[in-house]
Amino acid sequence: MVERVPVSGEQSAAGATVGSDSEEIRIPLSEERVRVEKEPVVREQVNVGKREVSNTETRQETVKREELRVDKNDKTDEDKLRRAS
Repeated sequence: MVERVPVSGEQSAAGATVGSDSEEIRIPLSEERVRVEKEPVVREQVNVGKREVSNTETRQETVKREELRVDKNDKTDEDKLRRAS
């Protein structure tokens, strides 16, 4: 006859005795439990710095020219508001 009895608490299986001369033999069963944990570790170090760089380039390009024309006869919104009041 085999009867399974749960134990209370966790016990070490090391040094367990297997029965005696009597007819009843007690065999403690053990199990393995997996414990998985993540732990951050330093893998490498990166040093970041600045260095001064100066560069001069000469370019020759055609630059377009823009002109602004102002019509002196056109009245601005501010002038119109002054005359209306």
